[in-house]
Amino acid sequence: MDTNDLHKFLHFLNHVFNDSVMWRIIKTLSRSEGLTLRELARRSEVAPKTLYKYIDALQRKGVVEIYRPGPRVMIIKLSERYAWLRQYLNHT
Repeated sequence: MDTNDLHKFLHFLNHVFNDSVMWRIIKTLSRSEGLTLRELARRSEVAPKTLYKYIDALQRKGVVEIYRPGPRVMIIKLSERYAWLRQYLNHT
């Protein structure tokens, strides 16, 4: 799949799954180098308690990574495997 086809495919996914919570989380994370749970919830418009289950599922699938720089701080970011999405999702 060349770059143009990939861009069209991601644009299609964005159009179809725009209201999907997981898709909103992935798009929000693609626009940053890492966010706290509270900031991710605010930017993706998902309640923090609801966000936990989605983050857990995305982490099990290897889409996101979680870092804990402190006992009460959690930084969530796209995994290196999916970091390439940044380039394409920021144009859709």
